[in-house]
Amino acid sequence: MKINDVVLKDGKKVKIIAITADNKFVCRYLDDIEGLHPNRCYVYEDHQLCKTNEKLLAIYDLSILISNKVIATIPYTAYPSSEVIMAQIKNYGGTDASVKKRFKLLHG
Repeated sequence: MKINDVVLKDGKKVKIIAITADNKFVCRYLDDIEGLHPNRCYVYEDHQLCKTNEKLLAIYDLSILISNKVIATIPYTAYPSSEVIMAQIKNYGGTDASVKKRFKLLHG
């Protein structure tokens, strides 16, 4: 990574504006540059930043349960609606369900 690169920090775009002597990156959020905080800067280490060709895909795992035991897990890329959750509970003969969010790193 180098000065003027646009990278991701927690899913938001930041621009590298300087590199410190100990190889940390001085960054500004693009939203701040164009918005209310034009002078706000943050310092990050390289492991805290993600190149923009790498993306995090949110996956919502819908788990169907019977007596607190998972009998099926169905992944969705968007949060499942109440209707989808009820249909899957009925489909698997479950008694209740839980939805957990996880992230998958994609390399572009």
